[in-house]
Amino acid sequence: MTNILNLFKFIESKRPEYRVPLKYKLKNDPDSITKEDMDVKGDLDLSNLKSIPPTFNPTVGGDLDLPNLTSLPPTFNPKVGGSLNLNSLTSIPPTFNPTVGGNLNLSSLTSIPPTFNPTVGGNLYLPSLTSIPPTFNPTVGGYLNLSSLTSIPPIFNPKVGGDLYLPSLKTMTPEQVRKLIEDNGGTVKGKIYTGKIK
Repeated sequence: MTNILNLFKFIESKRPEYRVPLKYKLKNDPDSITKEDMDVKGDLDLSNLKSIPPTFNPTVGGDLDLPNLTSLPPTFNPKVGGSLNLNSLTSIPPTFNPTVGGNLNLSSLTSIPPTFNPTVGGNLYLPSLTSIPPTFNPTVGGYLNLSSLTSIPPIFNPKVGGDLYLPSLKTMTPEQVRKLIEDNGGTVKGKIYTGKIK
């Protein structure tokens, strides 16, 4: 690996436009990652990584795929123009509040800290959450999936541009949920689905 890295660095020293690939640095030489490396115009597929260094905090113009990541450093708060896929995470640090232009997939997340309030341009997937703190009031351009949630706090005011999915909530009708949200200053522009019809 050292020989390959030295070769990359030699090429970069002669032809600066040919930089050491970011994926290689992340796996073999994370200390050499620069601010320029972390400015990615298109998609960034890092599906082979299970961990990332604390210095890694990219700005990605397209999608950022980290589907096998099992933990996040507290410094990780990327800006992603497309979608962010973190579907193996079961927990997140209290400092995690990314800005995501597309979808945010956190499908294995079983709990969230009180500070978690992301801004998501697309859909927010949180199907494994069974409870949410009263401070959870995200801004979601698409739909919000909370399909395992069995209750909602009395203060709940998300801003949702699409539908709100609460099929495991069997104690409130969609109309009751909408009234609670609107009374607290939130909005759901699409439909609300719960497990109680009447």
